[in-house]
Amino acid sequence: MKSWKKENRCMMELFYWFDIDGRIESGNVEGERMFLNVNSADDFYTIKTKENKVVSISKGAVYRIDYKQIPDWFIISEEMVVESAKFRKKEALHNLHEMKDRLKQEQEMDSLKDRDINGSV
Repeated sequence: MKSWKKENRCMMELFYWFDIDGRIESGNVEGERMFLNVNSADDFYTIKTKENKVVSISKGAVYRIDYKQIPDWFIISEEMVVESAKFRKKEALHNLHEMKDRLKQEQEMDSLKDRDINGSV
């Protein structure tokens, strides 16, 4: 995206380590944070390095992140956090209510099946 302004980029350095068959590998990678539209992207940090290489590192392997530049839109206010939590709570309560209704319907269906089986025998 050519219109992406330099101040909108999140520049960071990731420090990572992982164990491969008892051998510890560690290192760091520095560059611009990228966001990929793939299913596995949530499990990885993806960085475009200064050499234009794209590197994805498992979030579980990262032990430190040094942010070199953070765009304003990365930073959320306390109000945004609270609103997000309220929304998640409302969604969780809705899902709980749906699960209770589904369980009640299943119990009623099982009860009807038992009556039909016992009544027809």
